[in-house]
Amino acid sequence: MSDNFQRVFFVRHGQTDWNLNKRMQGRADTELNELGKKQASYLPVFFEKICVPDVVVSSPLKRAKYTALQISNSFDLPIIEKDGLMEVDVGVCQGLVPDEAEKKYHNIRAAFLEDNPIYDSYRYENGEDKIEVRSRMSNEVEGFLSSNTQYNNIVFVSHGFALSQMLIHINKKWDFYKKFSNCAIYEALYDYKENTWTPIGFIYGEHVDVKEISV
Repeated sequence: MSDNFQRVFFVRHGQTDWNLNKRMQGRADTELNELGKKQASYLPVFFEKICVPDVVVSSPLKRAKYTALQISNSFDLPIIEKDGLMEVDVGVCQGLVPDEAEKKYHNIRAAFLEDNPIYDSYRYENGEDKIEVRSRMSNEVEGFLSSNTQYNNIVFVSHGFALSQMLIHINKKWDFYKKFSNCAIYEALYDYKENTWTPIGFIYGEHVDVKEISV
C-alpha cells in the first residue's frame, strides 16, 4: 500500500427504538436500545481481529457517540466529535413514521428515496437535500483525513442516510444508494495527496436498501 493511503472505516451507530419502529430520526438525539448497545459492544472485537484504529471520529448525536465510545474506550483512543457527521436533517418529518410522511409529503418522500441524481435537490420542508448532506459529509471526512495524515487507520461513526451519501461520493455512482444496517462497517482507502478514494466494501454486517429502514 502506498504511504499516501489511509485506511478508513465507516460505522453506523447501533439500533435505537426509533430505528426499530421506522420512525424518522434525523437530528433527534435518540439513544441506543438494549439491542443497539449489544451490537455496539461487538465492534471492538471485530477491530481487534482486523485492525487497531488510531483515532475515532464521531457525530455528536448520542446514538453515534455511544457506539464510538465502545471502540475508543477499548483501545484507549481519543474520540473526536464532528458536527459534519450528523444525520440528514429531515425537517418537518422528524418523528414521523413512513406512513405519516407518505400521506403528508408523498411526492417529496418518493423523490427523496430515489437512487437517481435528478432527485438530489428534493428536501422535506426545513430539511436538507442529498447534495448538502453529501457535501458536508465529504468535506468533514476528507478535511479531517488530509489534516491528520499521522493517522493510518481511522474510524468514522455516523448515521445511515448520511453514510449512504458518503458512499455515493466515494463510489461515484448513484446505484450505490444503499443504507447501512446498524453497526455495519464499510472500508475504503483514501489517498490524501491525490484526494481520491479506493472503495473496498462492507466488511462487517449487512447493508439494506434505504427504503427499508428509517433514517
